Amino acid sequence: MGCVGESPKTKAEHLDAWPYDSIVGLAPVKRGLDPMEYSLTQFRSLVGVSIETHRHWKRILPPIRRRVGRSPSFTVGDLVGGAVVRQLTERAGVRVGALADLADTLFDLCSSPWASLEGGTLVLDLARRTCVLSKGRAVQPTSDLSLTCRLDPILSALREGLLTHPASGVQTALPFPPVGVAAEHPRRRA
Repeated sequence: MGCVGESPKTKAEHLDAWPYDSIVGLAPVKRGLDPMEYSLTQFRSLVGVSIETHRHWKRILPPIRRRVGRSPSFTVGDLVGGAVVRQLTERAGVRVGALADLADTLFDLCSSPWASLEGGTLVLDLARRTCVLSKGRAVQPTSDLSLTCRLDPILSALREGLLTHPASGVQTALPFPPVGVAAEHPRRRA
């Protein structure tokens, strides 16, 4: 468990020392581990958008456009940013084109550790083209054309999706029972 000369650790200390949340991407990365990255399919599934919607976002939003290739490249911040964009477009009726100038700032704010996002509200000022994270009860609009988006419901939905999301490549059970196979030629003993 430990190195020679090191004091023995309790099971609780080992659990605290292992960065479980960092592997899933929910906590800041410790000990030089790379944060988990998600594939396009996982991004679409967790954020809840169709392939057509993703293609449209990719043309309009620079942070999505930068994710190229088939290898997993979406971070947890991209998931949060995508979920915020989805809320703003589907529930508030904002056109994605109106968010293009704010997208970099929005995705940068959403890439903060989840602990700093919890209890927060994003305030988007469409007139001044700004986006800020507010952590207070009373969120003050910055102008006459502001949108607010509470992050707690988004974070809890993503957390639930991340923790219950089936792993890709899980082998399904075959509907056939196992059958013993006899060798055609018996082995010779020497």
